[in-house]
Amino acid sequence: MKKFIAGMVKDPERVDQPEGSYRDALNANLYYHKGAVVSEQGTTAFTNVGGFVVDNMIGQCPLKDGRIVLFFLYTLNGNSTCAISIADPATMQNTIIYRNAALNFQRSHTIEATSKIDVNGNILVYFTDNYLVKRTESLTGIEFISEFNPPRVINITRQQTSPESRLYSNEDYTVEKLDLFLNGGFIPEFRDIRIEEGGGVVSGTYHLALAYVDEDLNRTNYLATSNPVHVVTEHEDSIPTESITGDPQGSQSNKSIIWSVDIPAPSNYTHVRPVIIQRFGGGTNQSSSEFAYELEIVEIPETNAAFAQLEITYTGLEQAAGASISEVVIDSVRYETAKTFVQLDNRLYIANLKARGDIGYQRFANSITVAPVATTVPKFDPKRYHTITLREGYSNFQGLEASDDFDIYKTLQSDDLNDGFFASDVRKGYKDVRMSHQYRGYRRSEVYAFYISFVLNDGTETFAYHIPGREPTVLLSAGSQTVTVNENSELTAQIVNTIKNSDINLDLDEFVDMYPDARLHQVTDTQYIQAEYSNEMSFWENEDELYPDTADFDRFTADPTSGDPVDQGDIRGEKVRHHKMPPNKNLNYSFVDSLNAGGVNANLFGSNLNVTGLHLTESIKILGVKFNNIPIPDFIRDQVQGFKIYYAKRTQQEKTIIGQSVVVPAWYEDIMVPGTRMSTAAHGPYSDAWFLKGQLPSYNNVITKSDYPGGNGKKRKVFPVFAFHDFNLLKNKHTLSGASHIDVQKLLTMRMWSGGNKKKPGDGLKYMLDSDWVNSTIGNESWYEWANDGSGTFNAERAVGVTTDGPNADAAGVANYYTSILVAQRYNNPNYVNNPAILGSYNFNNDNYEYWLNNHQTIAVLDANSKTYITGSTLLKNTDSAAFKNVDNLMHYAGESCIALGLMSGLPAMVQHANFSSDFGSSAGVIDWWTQAEWSSVKDGGLKSSLHQTNVTNQGSDFQAWPAVYLVNLCVYKTNVYKPFDQQRLVWTGYYQKIDKTQRGVTSTDTVFGGDTYVGRYSFRSTSQDFGAVFLTNANADATNSDNWSTNPYQLYSVNGSNTQQEDRAVDPYATVFQFLCESDDLLGFRHQGDTAAGVTPLQSLFWDGSIGTDVLFNGPDNDMTKSEHLLYMNNYSAVQDIKVTTPLPKKLFNPTAFPTRTIRSTVDDGSIQDKYRFFLALDFKDLPKNRGPITKLFTLGSILYLHTERSLFVTRGRQQLGLGDNTQAFVGSGDIFEQNPDEMIPTTEGYGGTDCQFASLTTRFGQFFVNRRDRRVYMMGESIEEVSSLGMEKWFLDNIPYAIESYLDFSLNTLNFDSPTENFGFNATYDPKYKRIILSKKELVPIGALLGILTGGFTVTVDNITNDGITLSGNFPSAGAGGTQTFLFSDRTSFQPDGWTISYYPELKVWGSRHSYLPAIFANNQKEYYGLVNGSGGNVWEHSNLDAPGVFYGTTYNFEFEYIDNAQAGTSKIFTNIRYWADVVNINNTYPSEVDRHTSPGFTTFYTYNTHQVSGVRNIYYLNNARLVDRFWYVNDFRDLSVQANNTAAVLANNQLNVQDDFNTGTTTSLVNTSMFTEEGTINANYIDNNKVWYNQKKFVDHFMGVRLVSDNLTGNLIYLYAAGTKFRQSFR
Repeated sequence: MKKFIAGMVKDPERVDQPEGSYRDALNANLYYHKGAVVSEQGTTAFTNVGGFVVDNMIGQCPLKDGRIVLFFLYTLNGNSTCAISIADPATMQNTIIYRNAALNFQRSHTIEATSKIDVNGNILVYFTDNYLVKRTESLTGIEFISEFNPPRVINITRQQTSPESRLYSNEDYTVEKLDLFLNGGFIPEFRDIRIEEGGGVVSGTYHLALAYVDEDLNRTNYLATSNPVHVVTEHEDSIPTESITGDPQGSQSNKSIIWSVDIPAPSNYTHVRPVIIQRFGGGTNQSSSEFAYELEIVEIPETNAAFAQLEITYTGLEQAAGASISEVVIDSVRYETAKTFVQLDNRLYIANLKARGDIGYQRFANSITVAPVATTVPKFDPKRYHTITLREGYSNFQGLEASDDFDIYKTLQSDDLNDGFFASDVRKGYKDVRMSHQYRGYRRSEVYAFYISFVLNDGTETFAYHIPGREPTVLLSAGSQTVTVNENSELTAQIVNTIKNSDINLDLDEFVDMYPDARLHQVTDTQYIQAEYSNEMSFWENEDELYPDTADFDRFTADPTSGDPVDQGDIRGEKVRHHKMPPNKNLNYSFVDSLNAGGVNANLFGSNLNVTGLHLTESIKILGVKFNNIPIPDFIRDQVQGFKIYYAKRTQQEKTIIGQSVVVPAWYEDIMVPGTRMSTAAHGPYSDAWFLKGQLPSYNNVITKSDYPGGNGKKRKVFPVFAFHDFNLLKNKHTLSGASHIDVQKLLTMRMWSGGNKKKPGDGLKYMLDSDWVNSTIGNESWYEWANDGSGTFNAERAVGVTTDGPNADAAGVANYYTSILVAQRYNNPNYVNNPAILGSYNFNNDNYEYWLNNHQTIAVLDANSKTYITGSTLLKNTDSAAFKNVDNLMHYAGESCIALGLMSGLPAMVQHANFSSDFGSSAGVIDWWTQAEWSSVKDGGLKSSLHQTNVTNQGSDFQAWPAVYLVNLCVYKTNVYKPFDQQRLVWTGYYQKIDKTQRGVTSTDTVFGGDTYVGRYSFRSTSQDFGAVFLTNANADATNSDNWSTNPYQLYSVNGSNTQQEDRAVDPYATVFQFLCESDDLLGFRHQGDTAAGVTPLQSLFWDGSIGTDVLFNGPDNDMTKSEHLLYMNNYSAVQDIKVTTPLPKKLFNPTAFPTRTIRSTVDDGSIQDKYRFFLALDFKDLPKNRGPITKLFTLGSILYLHTERSLFVTRGRQQLGLGDNTQAFVGSGDIFEQNPDEMIPTTEGYGGTDCQFASLTTRFGQFFVNRRDRRVYMMGESIEEVSSLGMEKWFLDNIPYAIESYLDFSLNTLNFDSPTENFGFNATYDPKYKRIILSKKELVPIGALLGILTGGFTVTVDNITNDGITLSGNFPSAGAGGTQTFLFSDRTSFQPDGWTISYYPELKVWGSRHSYLPAIFANNQKEYYGLVNGSGGNVWEHSNLDAPGVFYGTTYNFEFEYIDNAQAGTSKIFTNIRYWADVVNINNTYPSEVDRHTSPGFTTFYTYNTHQVSGVRNIYYLNNARLVDRFWYVNDFRDLSVQANNTAAVLANNQLNVQDDFNTGTTTSLVNTSMFTEEGTINANYIDNNKVWYNQKKFVDHFMGVRLVSDNLTGNLIYLYAAGTKFRQSFR
């Protein structure tokens, strides 16, 4: 008799069966506490509440309370739907808690799940099925995701109280609310912005970022970030608007910001989370700073409308918690699918991930067209000017608003409004929050790179796709005397001459000399120079960047009917094109209405104070863009919810226009002696210079040039050197190295207020001293002499450089204090210069000068190295012989910082450059500023009549004698911009357009603003003082003709050329303030004055309008108000929305979508209400080597994370315990398991210990159990990996792990899903906690019928295609259809038959226990029992613990079978006479049914015996017939050999037996040679036995061993405990 404690062993030959083992068992259980093999308990069905029937179990998740969450498909009202239920062992009920077909469960993708309990006691279940389907669009070849199931989480506790058809009791919630990676859905949209009084927002720039928040405060990524909002301290409604300026960093306002936001309804979220991003600083001596503040969540109101409207208010007083900007900017990662996850140390680890790839839109973006749009804003930033207000400002008029005779405030508050343009208060210009926030435009003539991105349905954003600029066009067709001129033609001499002699009439000769490789579009605006003004963009292409030769640069549009792609060719290999904005020369797009820009002579102060001044109400144009022909094919439309428009950030390196300003011509001084007195001047050394004067030169103070290109011997008067005052350049001191040319934008006709001192006549020098015009900073103290009478005061005003030198000379005094304020009133297009009123007609014909006509040379090239920053009060020595016409010096005494530019030729002089009196002798409105000293007495009713004498007169409507200046762009000649276009930092325009899902084909945008350019009033001051040098000339020379300079003799310079030995410009100071509208990157209205933190005083930083005009005008030049450090401005006011943006699509996209070896981890669950398992940092991942296959399972043992791949097992390392010599322990390592690379458990060449059976990988108290189908092995890992399939069962597993279909077909190229136990193929394991065993099952489909015939018929058969539904084979088999293929459906039971097995393993004993008849869809277990989850009617959840029905599984009764081998005395041949066994037969109460039953019930109902060649056939066990109980042992006999006998003839023996010789007259009788005894385990082959075998041929069993199989049909409902078994035998002596 044997006790069977060594388990089931099949590997050795039966004669060598190990002691204590048995050969086979079916539906048995090792009850090793009793040392028995027990018939297996049956199952009990749960009740499905409501009577539903599960069609397909998909997955399960045990809960800590013993309940089990189930995932399945079932039929509801005739339709298949998905459901989640809870099976409760306490009630034996299975209740659906949520159903929704959108859960999209798939039989082919079994769900893996885990659970946790949150801080509120809610049970959260996390589940994933790794389901994702990709398809390929046929025409474009674009691969896209057509459907997928993301990892999800459901709050079981909350859902249990909800109707099963509603998620969390909310009928609007969709299944996307369950996404583990929070699904943002439809993103918030910003509708409006306003600033109100009441609050404490610090001056600066603010963005609002919004995320959605659910009931548990789980937050999505930040889905929308607003355009910048600028805040200053001055009241928003301040009058006049000039008082609204910027502030020093950190200034406190009393304001709040209110954003109006639309939330698409309905929403899966209950609140929004606002984060305020504050940007301030970047001013003088200050760095820019960014901070983020998290505001309280705001509830989303319920609504039946398309949008829920809410307002987000930031007061600055909220005491808001600081937030990390990186949390806003860097999204928590999102993957579309995941295969496996596990919890460890309060984190969720997820592995084997798939992400959404590029949607492939680039090839459609290639078809988008872009058009410029100019939106007119009337009455933009209106202004009123008069000597009174320029001197006194508006402050003295406050309190007079009610006066009928004094209505300036009334007009400021009413007349200047513009009927609510954009609902904005544009009387403030871009100081208005709506204007700056929503309607910032783009710079004319500048190149922009535009992009489009899409917002996917889950709220994430795609790459940004480059939108190519338009193709080049032909400007001039070739004629008999010309060549064809294209927009991208190289500027050869022939091309330039053709252009110049055409209607285009543009002079570009200088570029041929300076930039011989230049192309037309690189130096001018091709849109404007076409025959008619175009409504397109100008043309631009990069010279050295080509579109890649990849499919992304094919071109497609979308059919409006079908929604399918339509091929439009490609742009592969073409030069990269961007978008050049139309120029100011095109009046349709000019930033300000040209000619009369709204300036009128107006009665400013009421009828009784008839004072005429200037009232400017210009209309400006905001330059926007419109995107047309945006194709959205259906397969992309289905994936997205809307799109955004971006442009590349226009950094200084990418700009082709680096500045815009008025240029102030320099005066040429042909012979001068710097820094000397008259008495020594004649001795030299002599030099020449450009004098950067503080006033505009007279028409006669210009240089005559005869060698200009195309001059034909004529001369013209030009200005070759200028002072340039672009604010951004002066403030930031950007490099000028690339500056190449200037481009005239406008000719500004200026209204001039001019005069002398602000004090009374006779006080000239005293006032200069009072206003700090004489000091050591300027270096002009030595320019004045006085008698030193000991008093330290001046008693004589005299200049050094007069005829008589010495302390007793006649006093010359300060002849004049020349001051002017020039305000642009009219913005003339450059071609208007041919009007004599602008250019003047004085002496033109007599001097043979040429008009500057028809746009000739509106673009002028800079001379080599003739560009430099020049600081105030300097004499800059010119050391470059090629620069600035080879002058010796740039003279800037008593001047202020500026940029000096020198041209190859020069800009033509205009008559209007006359400053104080014109060349025609008419008055230019010269006034004395001092006469208004007592203006404040107006309050008392005085001086009204005297005001008439200060009117600005003689500046008539024909603009004769009005000063005129050039407004120019400083440009950079570039051949490439935004190169490469796929590596640019992007700026969001703020434009988002939701897609109409019902509209097919193409769409277009509204006007898109959100650019980087403001239009605003800019003012600067230019100062100088004549003295500091002695000017000499030859009396016989024409001082104005540089062609006839001579060098000797030198005499005193005189304007009229006479030799009078006179210097009439001794010490005269000049100051001019210019104000005009221009384009700028900076919000010029937000400059500020005085900044203690920056160390800048108010006097150093005065500007107009920040201060009264005359305060700026008369401030001393030593303050240098245009010095970089003194231009106070916080750069944050120039900010764009580059805080949170997407990135351009790479040209060579390496964007893997599959991460099979990647593991990510969540943030730490810190006990907060938020589910931190739903947040994953972008860089918190670990990738394993790819040569070990994908990760198939994550598991933990002993707080260590293991990563299981198909071919190996990796272990992570955190804190390791290290034993010390004193028997103590120390810990090494950081504890961060991602800090070190995981180690391979057993490194081998091919890998060892992997698993490809995810659902047969099981964590138990004894270690990890897993299967490797590829290696056909089963493992258990505790302290090491053990191959448990080799524990007596190696051969069995080698034979039974492979799927039958693998023996017929090669699946290396078309992979069949062999790991889906809920469908057709797969392994599944569970743990039986009661008996401490592991249950392992295998499911498969076995080919049968015609399919089997094809596979075994000798045909050539290959796998053509595999789907979840079936397999398509190709080959030469007869039934192959057209194309030689045939599809066999897995559901066709004439082709496939379900099959499989179940086996149990006892890890504590390290033995295999039994095979089992049950094969559920999947298993489940809790802490007490395990369960079979079954499809179909009759019950779906079955508990394996029914003692009352042993062997009854899922409603069907199966045998209990036990097979053992008696090989005692194996070396001896034995005659076996009977079998015997020790067994108890007990009922559900573990007692015998009765004492009689104990004696009469043998338990087993049948048996058979066998040996090497004999088999008894199945024999019944009958009490007293062939079985009897003796001393508690049952003895059974009555078995003989029933095997079929074969008579082997002499021929057979001779042919088949090598040791047989000669012939036999008779044969020999044996059992069948070529027929197996068993068809399958436990089933005798009917062809092997002869049940009618005559008794005398039924031999006794004789062999070295005998096998016995005991069978119970389990019909009695009793349990059988088998303790031991054996046989009785005697030695055979035959």
